[in-house]
Amino acid sequence: MVSHETLVAELSVVSSMSTEDRLNHAQKRRIEQIRKWNEYEKKLNDANKPKANLGKSVKFGDCVTLLEAAARNDYDEVKHLLESKVNPNEANDDGLTALHQACIDNFDGIVELLLENGAYVNSVDSEFWTPLHAACTCGHTNIAQILVDRGANLLSLNADQNMPYDICEEEDTLVYIERAMAKKGITQEEINDSRSAKERKIMEDVVAMVESGGDIEKKDENGATILHIAAANGYVDLTRYFLLQTTNVNIQDNDGWTPLHAAACWCQMDIVEILGLESNGDPSIKNKLGELPADVTEDEEIKALLNKLKSQKEKRKKFHGFLKSNGRNSHARASGMRGQSFKGRSKRDKKNGISAVEAKSEAQFWIKGQDTETDMVPISKPQPNLLTSHD
Repeated sequence: MVSHETLVAELSVVSSMSTEDRLNHAQKRRIEQIRKWNEYEKKLNDANKPKANLGKSVKFGDCVTLLEAAARNDYDEVKHLLESKVNPNEANDDGLTALHQACIDNFDGIVELLLENGAYVNSVDSEFWTPLHAACTCGHTNIAQILVDRGANLLSLNADQNMPYDICEEEDTLVYIERAMAKKGITQEEINDSRSAKERKIMEDVVAMVESGGDIEKKDENGATILHIAAANGYVDLTRYFLLQTTNVNIQDNDGWTPLHAAACWCQMDIVEILGLESNGDPSIKNKLGELPADVTEDEEIKALLNKLKSQKEKRKKFHGFLKSNGRNSHARASGMRGQSFKGRSKRDKKNGISAVEAKSEAQFWIKGQDTETDMVPISKPQPNLLTSHD
């Protein structure tokens, strides 16, 4: 699999991509990963070829042999291996099966042969991609049809919470999947229930833990909390429940990421709004790489909102410093600032790093937003109707 360091290094590039380009990049990354694995196995095979004077042979595992034959589209070899009772569901370290490989490479003959010999149509790799996910993202409509006819789960979710429908690259494939879903009578309610099933299960477990006296802020081996998980996955109800239990909204994991970083990185606008607008999520906290939440998102709306929140937080901090240096308490700030004259203060204010004009502007800003952030309007992100439209 691709290393964490590599993913971090190319994050800035991926962040500037459009959604379509990002999906294409993910597809190419997966295909590249598979190709490199095959190249590695080929080199290993060449390096271990039996020498004439040794009188020995090298026997590779069933998984390696079957995957390699499927990648070469060697129908006869695959058939021979299956007839020799090789398990068609053997997977490599990434969870990739021969069926995944054949779907990616658009080898329909191999796909049908594997399915006829017991290959599991809904097998998942380490990222929970099914063969149907692979066929859809590669735009192989013919493969998708074979899989659906064999019982492929149209509502299966991968690790990014995407169904096959969500990652269709080609219009023909999308149209086919839409029709297949309609033919099976799949409703929007079923789609929504399928998407929320995991969150409901986690919520049940978390509530039970809290009621039994467990620590909701407990971190895993990576320093992540339940709030990090909820933020990254867009779990609104779980996020709100966490915030009812604790005020520690800016807790950081081992890499310095706050829940706001996680929500921004995975483009979860609803969570960004909850953390930034309804709670005390701090958009000015940097992770260990010196990145702000706004630096790790590719969503321009989220980036704009985070930058706005950061700017307002800095203004407040600056204004609080001004009030403190001038002996103003919070009551005076709220009740007496409107009519106060700033004339004659320029030297003292300049010494404090803020001009009289700026201070007046900050006072007006603070008074306007004393109780509510009236100038901050949450940016809504329309949710697509998965049965009738395509992003």
